[in-house]
Amino acid sequence: MEEIITSISNNVLDMYYNTYGNDTNIDIIKLAKMFGFKVYEDKNMSYLVLATLEVTKNKKRIAINSNYTPEAKKYYTALELSYYLINKKDNAPFSDILCEYSLDSMTSKLANEILMPYDSFIKLYNEIRLEYKFHSKVVEALSKIYNLPESIIDKRVQEILIIKNKVKKRTK
Repeated sequence: MEEIITSISNNVLDMYYNTYGNDTNIDIIKLAKMFGFKVYEDKNMSYLVLATLEVTKNKKRIAINSNYTPEAKKYYTALELSYYLINKKDNAPFSDILCEYSLDSMTSKLANEILMPYDSFIKLYNEIRLEYKFHSKVVEALSKIYNLPESIIDKRVQEILIIKNKVKKRTK
């Protein structure tokens, strides 16, 4: 699973960097457009739905619930694009409805790796950690740099520390 995520994210980021340059803050809308998606906000979405994805013969759309912060919308767009990148089958039509309870770990890991690539994230994390004593301040600073919700940054830090320390996640 990790190899698949690494391969997809490397290809996607190479494509993005070759077009837009190597930037810490990935413009997920530009990236989605590179794959032919129209991304827009939907004001009529149920509060339970974070985003939707639709791929048909003639169109590719990602609709984001307009009731969330810009940082959350960025992450939800990345999740839907990641879902597409993992699950696309030639030009076969498919759709997805993203809800809090429907997140899968592979999609989340790919979205995290696209928005916060491992090497650059750990470098920034280590630099900021030298500046701030408290974990919450490090997370807050990274949230501002990546334009993502603090909860997502915190999860990425935990994920990175587990990978870095080769510690297995404890299960209940």
